Amino acid sequence: MNQGLLADKIQLIHKGYFYEAEPSTLVRAVAQGRVKAVKEIPSLGHLLIIDHGGHYYSVYSNLSKIHVKTNQIVTAKQRLGETGHRHLQMGVGLHFEIRHFSQPQDPEKWLKKRTQKLARNDRGSINE
Repeated sequence: MNQGLLADKIQLIHKGYFYEAEPSTLVRAVAQGRVKAVKEIPSLGHLLIIDHGGHYYSVYSNLSKIHVKTNQIVTAKQRLGETGHRHLQMGVGLHFEIRHFSQPQDPEKWLKKRTQKLARNDRGSINE
């Protein structure tokens, strides 16, 4: 078992996508919701979870900066934070998940055929 995936004897398993990005790339909300959690986890950098209602949640991690606070209402495409944390296996970028209850969903279905930018920098979108 990879020791880099262990925290307090619990294996951290991610079920989302990782988008490579330059440090300081802006990360935006995929949809309107309420910020349910903002945490810092040593192996994942800053992490935030947005509750979109109907038991749907988006998870953004590998961030170096967070621009929102717990319980804040955010709009679709609102700035949430910036990339910059260097993950040991994946490097710098954004780790993104969608969950319904606790079950992972395909995040691509939330990205409107890649026209809605989840994160961008001067060279374009992470998901283009």
